[in-house]
Amino acid sequence: MRDRLTDGSAARAGGSQMDDPGGTDDPDPGAAIERLAAWAAGLEYGDVPERVRRAATAQRLSTVGAVYWTLSHPVGEQVVGLVEREWVPGPSDTGDPAGSETDYRATFLPTGELLPVRAACYGHAALSMALDFDDTVLGGHTGHSAVFVPLAEGEALGASGREVACAQVAANEVAARVAAAAAIGPFRGQQTAYVHAVAAAVARARLREFDSGTLADAIAIALAQPPWPLADAFLGSDAKLLTAAEPVLAGLGAAAAAEEGLAGNRRSLDGHEGFLDAFADYPLPAFLGGLDERWHTAALTVKATPGCAYVTAAVEAALAVRERLRDAATPSTAERSDERPAARDDGPEATRGDGSTGGTVDGRVGIRSIDVAGSLFTREVDALAGRHVDGPGSPLSALTFSVPYNVAVALADGEHTPRQLHPERVADETVWRLADRVTVGHDPDFTLRALRSEVPVGAMLRGVGWEALPYALKTLGPTTTLWNLPTLARFLRRRPLPDDFAGARKEVGARVAVTLADGRTVESTCHHPPGFAGHPLPAIESLARGKLGDALAALDGGAKNESGVGDHGGDAASALVEAVAGVGSADAVALRGAARAAAAGRADGRGE
Repeated sequence: MRDRLTDGSAARAGGSQMDDPGGTDDPDPGAAIERLAAWAAGLEYGDVPERVRRAATAQRLSTVGAVYWTLSHPVGEQVVGLVEREWVPGPSDTGDPAGSETDYRATFLPTGELLPVRAACYGHAALSMALDFDDTVLGGHTGHSAVFVPLAEGEALGASGREVACAQVAANEVAARVAAAAAIGPFRGQQTAYVHAVAAAVARARLREFDSGTLADAIAIALAQPPWPLADAFLGSDAKLLTAAEPVLAGLGAAAAAEEGLAGNRRSLDGHEGFLDAFADYPLPAFLGGLDERWHTAALTVKATPGCAYVTAAVEAALAVRERLRDAATPSTAERSDERPAARDDGPEATRGDGSTGGTVDGRVGIRSIDVAGSLFTREVDALAGRHVDGPGSPLSALTFSVPYNVAVALADGEHTPRQLHPERVADETVWRLADRVTVGHDPDFTLRALRSEVPVGAMLRGVGWEALPYALKTLGPTTTLWNLPTLARFLRRRPLPDDFAGARKEVGARVAVTLADGRTVESTCHHPPGFAGHPLPAIESLARGKLGDALAALDGGAKNESGVGDHGGDAASALVEAVAGVGSADAVALRGAARAAAAGRADGRGE
């Protein structure tokens, strides 16, 4: 074991309070940072259960896949340009160990070239965030930092694959616990930008072999000036794609500051007037414990389609409806399915129907209306995004949260990939005319299913009970809260945390009902989208691997070989998938060769 301040049982931190998420019987309130640091500094590869290691590998594949998918969108080129403009060759990267610039660099995946570690971390975090095609663990979207900082730091330092994998898990577990403890507050999901400062600090500290005291200072400094994202900027501008990138730099700097001997306030997380007091309406300090017992990484969600997770089920249901619309001349009045069919034809895009139907799909099926029913989560994120959605001129960040646009384009195209977010596709007015026929409503059953699930907030609400009502009033508003009080009342009772998060579920479902011009309705329901926590781990692993392979195929022109990656430069693409998947068992991080070959293949395909 690495140096621990305490023995294993003490490092597991406050076990007596863990059954009560809102418990306060901590023997040493305010000392959570030191306990988290002791655990993270002492974590060994063998301490991590196999299922957690496998989930971490799937997270890595998914997050790298998100980077490559973004390269198929114009915003990807903008991010690459930003990184290359900001980090030109020069003096040694701030905060890096003594040595030449060349000695402390890491692979920038889009080009395969070596850049300063900070540049690689920043660029990868921005690219993986841009299309909302990321992954989550219980507590937050940690992958933007927990995956890419270990990869870059590990490569620069020559660390073993096991050390890199350990740093990823440690970063996940510490950062996700902080977010879970503050989940009943103003920020959830990608807006919990502070998690990336924490994860970056932990990952860098792990790989530089900080003792637990120095690691505690790194966490404390990372939390000293936590970011507070503005909702309108997050949804209404491209600033959203930097939500992880900027805090990652802060976390790297926090670790460097601690390494130089600067001290943080180690009681600033759960102490008086600390982070939880500022960022949580109802702090849940129990989530700061359960180390070695409850693994947040195990509750992994890998998105099968880009966009907010609260929109995913509606998209999946729309894709299932689309399959039935191909045979709309003879379908039954209503058909239901919880799973998307394995194959879909892409078909023609939506075309304008006559004024009475509002639109057609496949140029032959007239559509009168599209009714989407979902949880309160789905309805509320759509309402927030709706303030910024304005047809073809809508910001990318708002589009990824818009139910009408994503349902309409899925129905029109028979697929939902980053291609559906490309400016050329977004500019098609026929899709927007179809989106005008979409209404979004609330079905209490979907809300109850979501609240019974541990993810996104069910595990956190277990410790709140009726005291969650003020939070609901603040978050949803009095009208929505009172209107849905019977639904909320059925759930709001205090319950203990589960002993293990490996079986945690994320059920955020939706139903899509399409009424045709002749009055028939074709309907589909998705309760538990593919890739969401609670599905068998092998299915999530397969989805994550396919996500990266599909991204590389899209960049290669869309053709796939027997390995599931693009024919053009297929060997390089396959090698990159295997290199990313095999990081944990490698002697050292070695992505540069495969990344350079993949980049060269793309350039050849474009005739450059």
